[in-house]
Amino acid sequence: MRKKLKLRAITLGAILGLQTSPSSPAVAGDTPLTLFENSFAGRSYHHASLKLSPELLSADTTKIDPEIGYRFAEGGLFEIYLKPDVFGRAALHCSQVKIRMPWTSPTAEDSARKIEHKKALFERIERMRKDKSGSLELVLQLDPYLSFQSADNYKLTQCIAFFRTAFGAYVDHRNPIADPPN
Repeated sequence: MRKKLKLRAITLGAILGLQTSPSSPAVAGDTPLTLFENSFAGRSYHHASLKLSPELLSADTTKIDPEIGYRFAEGGLFEIYLKPDVFGRAALHCSQVKIRMPWTSPTAEDSARKIEHKKALFERIERMRKDKSGSLELVLQLDPYLSFQSADNYKLTQCIAFFRTAFGAYVDHRNPIADPPN
């Protein structure tokens, strides 16, 4: 039997108690970050969707990892860096927020396809960053560096989040996922 995740969408502004309206988003630019809480096997996971544009990327190059910052590495590992105001009050303590694509083991089922999908995403981000134009939808995972105090008080405990992944693959949607086939 496959288990499905229960999905609940909440705007990050609502969680953080920010006043928002369609003409006044809670985060930088006109690209509101939306948080989704998924339940799977009795555990909550927090994901966020983001319309990434060049303006949301951090210009601070002093804290970029020289090995994987804006570089595609083995297993599909890479990092991009966002301005902290993308996360509203949840990242006030950050000078930038690192977004890391997790590594995929070469022994994972269908690893070559999963890594190629990550490479295609990386290339789209790089093209957008270098051309300073365009946008693309991303899905992020905020756990495990997210502290939940109350419905209006979330905070990143470290200045890092991850691209949403499951079973070694980037998950480019907000829908629930199921257990991998046996």
